[in-house]
Amino acid sequence: MFAEDLSVFMDTDDFAVTVTLDGSSVNGILTFEPVETNFVQTNAPVFTYPKADKPSVTTGSTLVYNSVTYLVRNLEPDGTGLQMLILEMQ
Repeated sequence: MFAEDLSVFMDTDDFAVTVTLDGSSVNGILTFEPVETNFVQTNAPVFTYPKADKPSVTTGSTLVYNSVTYLVRNLEPDGTGLQMLILEMQ
């Protein structure tokens, strides 16, 4: 893992947003990206954030943004300290 300050990339004045992740406020980047599930490719909401900001996220965790609730379907750490959450809108 890098020893970089990842908060620079999670500035809400630029691309990042603040969401509620399992009851805690977390800054990260929310996008829609192509993902593959069961050999089918689709676009899904993806939230990328510094894993150290909320290390206890698991499959089934909830994320709320703009009054929309998402369920965490998959977690993908990237090895640099960031983690991608593959989401499903509820």
